[in-house]
Amino acid sequence: MLEIEPEAPTAAFDAVLAYLRTGAVQTFPDFGALPAVAFYLYAHTGQLDRANDEFEGRLRQGGYASVSSFHADHRSDALRADPRYQALLLQARIAW
Repeated sequence: MLEIEPEAPTAAFDAVLAYLRTGAVQTFPDFGALPAVAFYLYAHTGQLDRANDEFEGRLRQGGYASVSSFHADHRSDALRADPRYQALLLQARIAW
């Protein structure tokens, strides 16, 4: 069973709202066992290095379906101009 600190989801939501309001990079508690959720949250709190690290880790593990679906999703918009993200897309041969 996954154990998440009870305040973690609220803190993550607050971090996303603060980032949207201010544009300042935000942090939130580590979700640990929920990397898929954290991946999106990193992108939406300005933590682009952490989002790219997750993206790269998924590629190494063969998670092309998950990175492809992330790229197709509007939630990847925060990363689209990032040069590292663009290089990872090329590596994954994702070209749309």
